[in-house]
Amino acid sequence: MARLSDEEVAHRIAYRVITALTKKPTVQVTDRWKQYLERNLSPTEISDALWSESSCEEDSKAVRWQNRFISSSMRYILHRRGLLPHRSGSYPLQHSQYWARDQAMKRAEVILVAMDCLCTPGCVCSWKICLGLAVGDDQLSEIKDISRARRQEIGRLLACELSGIQELPGQPLYHPATVLGLL
Repeated sequence: MARLSDEEVAHRIAYRVITALTKKPTVQVTDRWKQYLERNLSPTEISDALWSESSCEEDSKAVRWQNRFISSSMRYILHRRGLLPHRSGSYPLQHSQYWARDQAMKRAEVILVAMDCLCTPGCVCSWKICLGLAVGDDQLSEIKDISRARRQEIGRLLACELSGIQELPGQPLYHPATVLGLL
């Protein structure tokens, strides 16, 4: 199968977000991260705890997606600050959870770039990206083993594709930047 262009990847993701939002979704908003702040856990510990929460079967898929995304966003920021090593190469079976977390961190980067491009005062576009993806428990399967430059470009293209998203229905979710800023 031929490799998708960056434009095609961004278009596919945007289509799924818009499709989810046109169904006028409502999801439970998670704020589990607050309990970890109150316990004075380190950012790495909070990220690990939220990652564990993302597999809690009692929660809806949307709540699990939100926990996984906030965890992955935290990992991305910690990695960019040099506080979390990125593992490259093969992963032994006993460390396959690190591979999954590293892949999720790469997918979070695309979403964060798009959100940053759309974030302007008074605009609700950025959290609507998360809402659309959370509703569908979208794992962004197109974002796998691609370079950082491509992830950044796909994020920018996704923002362009979703520039009119403000007109679509949706409820507010916690903006990840707000959550991460508290940590």
